[in-house]
Amino acid sequence: MSDLPLDLELLIIKTLKVQALVEESKIPNDCKLILTNPTSLGLEELLIYSQKIGGQSESLLAYMLGLIILRVSKDAPLNQKQGLQYFETFKYFIDKWPEYQENTIKTYFPALIKELLATDNLNFPFWAQKISVLQLPEPLAENAKKFLRHQCLFLTYMLLEKLQNTSDTQTILEFLDFFIGINNINLDITTAFNMSISCILENLITDYDLRDYKKYLGEKVKDSFNELKNLVEKIKTLNGLNDENIKKIRVIEKEIYTPRTIYVYNYERKKKCYFQDEELKIGIIDWNQMQTDPNAVYNYNTESFNVNVTRIWFPNGLVMIRKSYTEIMANIDFRSVENEIRILTFLSNRAQDYNCYLKFFGAAKDYGKFHLYMEEGGKALMQVLTEYKNNNVGIELSLLETWIITLLQCFAELALNRIYHCDINPNNILINQNNTIKVVGFGFAQCLTNSESFIVKNTSQITKDYMAPELLANLDVYLPNNHIKLGKSDVFSLGLTFFQIITLSDITGYNTLEKNAELHLIIDNLVEYPQWIRNLLHAMLYPTGEKRPGFNKCLAYVHEQKKNLETSIL
Repeated sequence: MSDLPLDLELLIIKTLKVQALVEESKIPNDCKLILTNPTSLGLEELLIYSQKIGGQSESLLAYMLGLIILRVSKDAPLNQKQGLQYFETFKYFIDKWPEYQENTIKTYFPALIKELLATDNLNFPFWAQKISVLQLPEPLAENAKKFLRHQCLFLTYMLLEKLQNTSDTQTILEFLDFFIGINNINLDITTAFNMSISCILENLITDYDLRDYKKYLGEKVKDSFNELKNLVEKIKTLNGLNDENIKKIRVIEKEIYTPRTIYVYNYERKKKCYFQDEELKIGIIDWNQMQTDPNAVYNYNTESFNVNVTRIWFPNGLVMIRKSYTEIMANIDFRSVENEIRILTFLSNRAQDYNCYLKFFGAAKDYGKFHLYMEEGGKALMQVLTEYKNNNVGIELSLLETWIITLLQCFAELALNRIYHCDINPNNILINQNNTIKVVGFGFAQCLTNSESFIVKNTSQITKDYMAPELLANLDVYLPNNHIKLGKSDVFSLGLTFFQIITLSDITGYNTLEKNAELHLIIDNLVEYPQWIRNLLHAMLYPTGEKRPGFNKCLAYVHEQKKNLETSIL
């Protein structure tokens, strides 16, 4: 080694060329220039000659690679990708011929510095990775480390300046990819690294209005957390995050993975009325002319009754549905049916073509049976949704908005009169030919006079898939009277119904606490729908009743959002 020149150019002329001349016969005639004036050849010429000569012998290969490395060292910096490619040539050379390592590094090291000075943040991590594993002699090793750190800090501050001018997702991703590329290299930039991450996190908190400043100022905020979630997950892969940044990440995660409540400016709670019995307001009906369809529309059994629903009609064109309760055993308590009649009477007195209430025509009790007569409302919403799904089409946005608002208006008015449905689901919502809605299925409804709470019992016939989590968790448990808010539980059931109208999907299990987070992630991904609809779903499907808004607050929120021109309804 001590007999070798300490300069790559001299090494090539005095050693490698001499060895190559021994193999001169293997060099094509049009490539002889590499022996007469090799250091004058450009990089492209050397590559052409190298391809023609090939690796016919060790001495020719060493000579050609030495010439290429020398030219690269003189021409540095090259285009970014070229510089990285020829670094591999350099590395191969010193690994294959370690006896030439000192000579080669001495010449190539200044080229490395030039490449680093010219590189950008996209390519710097690649250079840093390669140089960090390079076995350099001292003092070059220490100098290389210091220079890497200096250049890394320079690029970091350049990115920070760019981030201050624009905090779009692409810029943040560029910054994060830079740090991910150098994260496992010991460059001693912990302070600058954490300062940068802190800046990124603050920008994200501001852009997504996680402290709700922009909302109160009326400024526009980003309305989907999907990109934010991806960015946070990427940040969490980085090593060396300090406590401050870890706390900020937790703040962000708490907001984006916890369902958010809806805000209504200047919202005033409406005073609720105690339910009052009313007399049924109906016209004259000649019941003697009633004709009955022999086939039932449907029937089912409860613990106390066989329930049979049939279609009846009159010569004047009036069509009704008769819902018949037949006691399963003698002396059954009919108070639940009488309660349903009270509610149907109240709703019928307010029934109009444009609202959700059915006309009720009265009831008759006869030998262990109770017959309830009401107007025919149309097909069950579940049947309509199935038809849409089978045809592979979704509900039109304008119709969806109309249904959402109409149902909110219906249940908000019921709640103000302390009437709670307790079994809201697509089978208890009817759609007629004009796509207007009527609500049925008040067999489990409650009309309360002194409390909004009730005791969870006798729920075996209630549709469990739409039941609020707080009810589902206590199906067979006797709870004290002020435990569960019926109105808040109904809100969840209607919210899950809205979710099914939008997604046309199976909702089984989504009313459990275990799957609530998954439910809200799906809602976040419904980006083709207006933000107010997604916000409404998040609020209505909050996992716990105490933080879930009531129907009137939901309706007030929709009225307020109308100003954003996302819906022309109302």
